[in-house]
Amino acid sequence: MYKIEDIINKVHCADCLEFMKEMPDESVDLIITDPPYGVDYDGGSNNHREKLIGDKDTSLYIKIIPELYRITRKGGGGIYLFYTSSLSHLILPHLDKMNYQILIWYKKHFSFNMGAKFKNSYEPILYLKKPPFKFRGGNNQKDVFVYSKNSVNLFHPTQKPLSLIENLVFLSSDENDIVFDPFLGSGTTAVAAKLLKRNFIGIEISPEYCEIARKRIQVQTMPLL
Repeated sequence: MYKIEDIINKVHCADCLEFMKEMPDESVDLIITDPPYGVDYDGGSNNHREKLIGDKDTSLYIKIIPELYRITRKGGGGIYLFYTSSLSHLILPHLDKMNYQILIWYKKHFSFNMGAKFKNSYEPILYLKKPPFKFRGGNNQKDVFVYSKNSVNLFHPTQKPLSLIENLVFLSSDENDIVFDPFLGSGTTAVAAKLLKRNFIGIEISPEYCEIARKRIQVQTMPLL
């Protein structure tokens, strides 16, 4: 079993499912992550649909959610899990008695075409709460987050806006808390955590993106002289 002090503020190149099995119960304060969606697209002039890749019964989300929930602290900030709406019928029935809410990231000035009659301009976020939980949004916080999509994704093809992730970190954690991302990609969650004086644990299976994340964390969180 890992000691948390040995793994914080590091990018770990590993399979997150295997790594999380060695993490203690209730060992992180907040999880923000964007797993691969496991979908492809069929498109045309008259229709549009997302199709699942692989076995529906072994959905990655179904595997990771129990582990994410296990390692999240009671009294922490919960879990923000980006996904695609076409997976709702697979994910939601497996949440059992977990306390959850569906949030929306509205991608201002952006729409996804692929021949669809209604253009996709949002991304759902599954917000899993483990009561009692931290929340700094007050009574007027809306469940729709309006942030423009990155005009260019410099580091990763599905890179999320840093400002969006910073807002989620701010809303659901305090300074020195531990923010965890098991699908770190190019390191956006870790950068947001460090900029807001939180600790982080990042896991990424790709050695290439691990190196990108490490360099980005070092550069983007370097103190200004």
